[in-house]
Amino acid sequence: MNNTKTAAALGIFDGVHLGHRAVLAAAAEQKKNGLSPNVFTFAPELTALKGAEGFIYTESEKKTVILEECGIENIFSAEFEKICGMDGETFVKNILCGEMNGGFVSCGSNFHFGKNASCGVSELSEFGKKYGFEVRVVSDVLCGNCKVSSTSIRELLAAGNVNRAAEFLGNPYMILKTVEHGAEIGRTIGFPTANQFFAKGQLVPSFGVYASRTS
Repeated sequence: MNNTKTAAALGIFDGVHLGHRAVLAAAAEQKKNGLSPNVFTFAPELTALKGAEGFIYTESEKKTVILEECGIENIFSAEFEKICGMDGETFVKNILCGEMNGGFVSCGSNFHFGKNASCGVSELSEFGKKYGFEVRVVSDVLCGNCKVSSTSIRELLAAGNVNRAAEFLGNPYMILKTVEHGAEIGRTIGFPTANQFFAKGQLVPSFGVYASRTS
C-alpha cells in the first residue's frame, strides 16, 4: 500500500493526448494539497480488447510522456487479468483505496471499471462518497470542432496526417525505441538510416517519408 495519500488519474492513456492530459492535470494539481499525483493504467495492448486497430504508444513511450511532461510521480500499471474479475466496489476498495491510498480521483466522462465494465462515473462518485475520496470527471477536449480521442488520432496516423495528429496529441508523434541493425543499404547511397521496429500490435503510420527531429 502507498503510505502517501495520492491523487489518482484513471485511464489507459493511449497516446496521452490533450483529453488525457486534462485528466492528468487534474491529478497533478492536487500536489498543492499535499497529494502525490499518480496514474492507474493498463498496458497499451489492452486497447486491442476494446476493438482498437493498434495502440499508439508502447508502455515505455507512454510512461516517458506521462512522467516527464504531465507532473505524475508514480504509475500503477496493472495486469488486466488480475483486475478484470473484480466488481466495481472491490476495485475501489482494493486498488484505489488500498494499493493507491487515493484521496482524489480524476477520469474522463467515458471511464468504466469493474467486471465487464459494469460501472461508470456515477458509480465512481458514489463510491467516492462512501470511501472518502473526491472524484472529478473531466469533460471532453475539443480541437477545433472535433473531439480529441485516441480513435481519431489512430485514423490520422493511418492516413499519414501527422500534423493534425500532433495537434490532438499536444506534441509531435514520437517513436522511442532501440536502434537495430538493418540491411545497411542506406549507407551505400549516402543515406545511413537508424532502424527502429514497432512493437507487436502497435499502430504503424501510413507508409511514406516523413521529416523528423532525432536525438
